[in-house]
Amino acid sequence: MSQQNSLWAKECLKRYGHYGEVKELNEVLYYYHLEPVSNAIAGLALERMKQQSENSGVQWTELDYAENLTPDYKDDPFCQSLWCQLEDKPIGTITPEDWICELEPKFHQYIHRSHDTVLNPPYKTLIETLVNSFTTDKETGEKPERRIWDNE
Repeated sequence: MSQQNSLWAKECLKRYGHYGEVKELNEVLYYYHLEPVSNAIAGLALERMKQQSENSGVQWTELDYAENLTPDYKDDPFCQSLWCQLEDKPIGTITPEDWICELEPKFHQYIHRSHDTVLNPPYKTLIETLVNSFTTDKETGEKPERRIWDNE
């Protein structure tokens, strides 16, 4: 198994420029190449929430806010450029058409798919399932279903 891992890791670095690994489950080998994902895009949501809260009267300590923005967002030219395009749009008017063309070519670099580990058998552990699992319908337990939880 370590030989397959070593060979696949080299192949992934050569072919994709990032790491890969081989996992085994029930005598089946699964080959993965692991794509790096930036969390920088979350900064866009934070910036918009800041705008919305300011419209509702929240006063921010600008220096503290600026110092606590994550470096992956602050230093990301793509996200900064996208924010410049979106920041002047009135609250409630941003639609996918406003950002999809810019994001689509970079989709795999910015969109984190937290459920991936639960969907790929060798990675599906109890901890991964508890942390990253998605909810399913109550009737069959097979169809993904969004549930909204509240604190009441």
